[in-house]
Amino acid sequence: MLGALFGAALGGPTGAALGGLLGTAANSAKPLSLEIALTQALQARGLAYSNLAREAKNRIVVVFSDQAGAFWTVRVETYTDPSWTADQLDDALYDLAVQQIDTWRLEHG
Repeated sequence: MLGALFGAALGGPTGAALGGLLGTAANSAKPLSLEIALTQALQARGLAYSNLAREAKNRIVVVFSDQAGAFWTVRVETYTDPSWTADQLDDALYDLAVQQIDTWRLEHG
């Protein structure tokens, strides 16, 4: 998840790719959980984490609220590579969720 956080800070596809590479290179003994990483990403954007639901192995729904207290959701799904570890799958889901949250922020100011 460290790589995913770094990639999200850079933004865009380039940031996601760099974050994935750094995450693989810096594979720590205990990576952040997907829930904690998304909570931190939302807080960094002035939003509040509410819930994370895994609908399938490769699909999640993130529920969050804005500063006015309205609740919103983003749903993301990624392909799965049979060689991926659970952490690599979570990194891919994280990257996609952060991209959708950033798009939501652009649309809703």
